[in-house]
Amino acid sequence: MALPQCKTGSVGATASTAVWRRGFPAASFVPFAIFTAIPVVAAGVISLLKWNLFSPPSWAGLDNFVRLGGDRTFWQRWATPRTSLL
Repeated sequence: MALPQCKTGSVGATASTAVWRRGFPAASFVPFAIFTAIPVVAAGVISLLKWNLFSPPSWAGLDNFVRLGGDRTFWQRWATPRTSLL
């Protein structure tokens, strides 16, 4: 007994077929947004704030990164993983 053949790309595709074709990729976007995109954006915004969790946050902009670039301890601690990658 032969299985029925599926016609892909047929001209007579119904509207419900088009919904299913768009629905499956769209359904995978929801977990991506919840577990990846939103936390990455939130971390980026938080990294631009001056905030110690006890005082209200204030905007610092790129000052946090400028201060990190000039911090000797940061570069000493970064030397170990940097040499491990090489």
